[in-house]
Amino acid sequence: MSVTTVSAKVVFDELERGKFLVILDLRAPSEFDEWRITGPNPITFYNVFYGDFFEDENAAAAQLPKDQEITVICAKGGASAAVAEILDELGYQVRHMEGGMLSWSQLHVARPIPVQSQEFRIWQINRIGKGCLSYVVAAQGEGLVVDPSRMTHVYEELAHKEGFRIRYVVDTHIHADHISGARDLARAVGASYRLAQTHQNAPLRYEPLRDQEILRLRNVQVETLSIHTPGHTPESTSLLINKQYLISGDTVFVQGVGRPDLGGKTAQWAHDLFESIYGRLANLGNDTWVLPAHYQTIDEIKEHHLVFTTFGRLRKSQKIKTDLGVQQFVHDIMQNETPTPPNYEKIVDVNMGRIALDTETADFLEIGPNRCAVVH
Repeated sequence: MSVTTVSAKVVFDELERGKFLVILDLRAPSEFDEWRITGPNPITFYNVFYGDFFEDENAAAAQLPKDQEITVICAKGGASAAVAEILDELGYQVRHMEGGMLSWSQLHVARPIPVQSQEFRIWQINRIGKGCLSYVVAAQGEGLVVDPSRMTHVYEELAHKEGFRIRYVVDTHIHADHISGARDLARAVGASYRLAQTHQNAPLRYEPLRDQEILRLRNVQVETLSIHTPGHTPESTSLLINKQYLISGDTVFVQGVGRPDLGGKTAQWAHDLFESIYGRLANLGNDTWVLPAHYQTIDEIKEHHLVFTTFGRLRKSQKIKTDLGVQQFVHDIMQNETPTPPNYEKIVDVNMGRIALDTETADFLEIGPNRCAVVH
């Protein structure tokens, strides 16, 4: 029998529909423990190192169920194809996911946000395997892209499908968990690349995004107000769309706030973050949507298959504590022991324009989850 091959998108769609999956992950236990496929429903995992199948295939396969279909995955798809063939010969029901965890890392799913207006549209682009979120705003044939990944074709294809020209490409900050595609996308479509002024010495070329600057799309009243919200990084900026939808970058998340410790100035940046959240964003109404640049777990994908919350929910749940003082906030942040994002220093250098990478190296650097939040 020939082994069936499935894409990462098919696996994601099955998980979203609630299909029960049995997954055999062939990576080393340390890689499996660090990062794996997740979905809205439980998954049965077996983690058997691929080399075991070539030493003693019967012993390696003995723990696997023969009465259920097994989806075999590995790092890039090569080992899973070979092991799936072995298991097929042994009488197991198997298929393998092409591209492995690399393809899972690069899977993007676009979801429309139900905006309360006929004049503009917003999409949330979910990079499922990394928990990275980017956004597209469009009105009357013009568009704004926020925090795009380096898979720039995702945004070009959406613009072509929906019939708009990308006018602005914005990074809310210098990212540390993934390589930004903003500069490449802006060059490809002839758009303006915008970023708040960064004081970190770098050859990065961009058009500075000023605090309180308004970006408009055509003559429709789609107001994108930039709000300087430093803390995660000094240049961090949030974007308020029509006074109701806050694209918050790494300032505020559904389950926490941005970590301020990646620049070596944790206490100083934590003070800045407090002022951003409890000062600059404090007057936003309870019905204002919070659309972050990341999420931590699949549980944060809620209504409309989106990752979002509102300021009212954050205040009610005490994720943003209304009675918290700056000293306690900084103390709480300083107690954070979340591991740093993998390869973050080199990724920052790439995003600052200091170094360039080939595709294979970029793929390697981005493997793994984002770790940009402090649960607060």
